[in-house]
Amino acid sequence: MQTDKFIKAAFATNNSKQVNADFEHASQFVIYEISDSEERKLPSITYSTPTNDAVCEPEVKEKSDKKSGGCGGGKQKDDSVDKQVVIDRAASLAGAAVLFVNKPLNAYSGLELNKERVFTVKVDTPMNITDVVVRLQEMLRQDPPLWLRRHLNNGVVELTEQ
Repeated sequence: MQTDKFIKAAFATNNSKQVNADFEHASQFVIYEISDSEERKLPSITYSTPTNDAVCEPEVKEKSDKKSGGCGGGKQKDDSVDKQVVIDRAASLAGAAVLFVNKPLNAYSGLELNKERVFTVKVDTPMNITDVVVRLQEMLRQDPPLWLRRHLNNGVVELTEQ
């Protein structure tokens, strides 16, 4: 399926090169406009939030010989994020067709991104952003998945018999 339409794609990253972050804690979103034959890098959206994978509380010494793991001996906090931060981040991605992340979304983040009509794709391992761009172009040239067809047609998908 050849198209001259561009989609806007966002990539959650902490190093500007790979999809290697989650939506809530990414230090930036790298943004591209992508068609089946070309791509344009747009200005990135940068945040000054911590990018740690795990937020830890200070270690509390107890009378126990058990070793605790994960946070260097400290207790891991829950993965909650300020709701306004989530709302603001989702709004900054308005107009994007897709957001690539490296960790699953929490329910609230998923709802906010859905309100902005941003489809999320979780990659299992960090991937180079340029490789993901090439894959999206291949999808646009061939048979785009339903979420992509819906975006290309402004929310309307015509189902054809095959």
